[in-house]
Amino acid sequence: ADHARRIKNLVRAYNQVLQEEKKPELSDEQQTQLVEKILKIEFLVLKAVAFHFDVLMPLEYLDQQTDRLVDELFKQPLFIAAYPYDRKYLRKNLYNAAMKFCVDGYSGNPALSKCVKNLSLASLVFATRYLLRSRTTNPNLPKVREALEQMPDLMDFMVDGEMTPEHRDEVNKAIEGIMQVFRQRRKT
Repeated sequence: ADHARRIKNLVRAYNQVLQEEKKPELSDEQQTQLVEKILKIEFLVLKAVAFHFDVLMPLEYLDQQTDRLVDELFKQPLFIAAYPYDRKYLRKNLYNAAMKFCVDGYSGNPALSKCVKNLSLASLVFATRYLLRSRTTNPNLPKVREALEQMPDLMDFMVDGEMTPEHRDEVNKAIEGIMQVFRQRRKT
């Protein structure tokens, strides 16, 4: 009973926010959907922490994974020949972008159920793709893109041992979750 009252209070507070923004209140059906969504997210959070509240966060892995990726990239002759900046510049930009995507990953439902290492890895892979493949202002980036396409998968650089197909699927699902949040944020 107490739990139901708390959820009703959340819905009531949300309706107040909508009123302040001069938007219509939620209908009964929308309120029911919102309650169901809250319950699903609560379940995912509880499942993710498994009642162990000394939970590691993805950012704890990001630093080490970024170093590992940058080291591996700078061992690749094609990458070195194409990339116009130094190692520190790449590391700083990759880490900062990956950190933002990692935080975004926690905003999406798909990422909540993923292993924190996978979310960290997914954030770094997505940040690398975003930084090295999306920007078109630098004349060297087509060469960098070409070098990346000829190299092994980025994920293989950042894991110990061989990456299993199941692990790769989990990371790709986390990337999809990050991409969903990223697209939503770009729309608003």
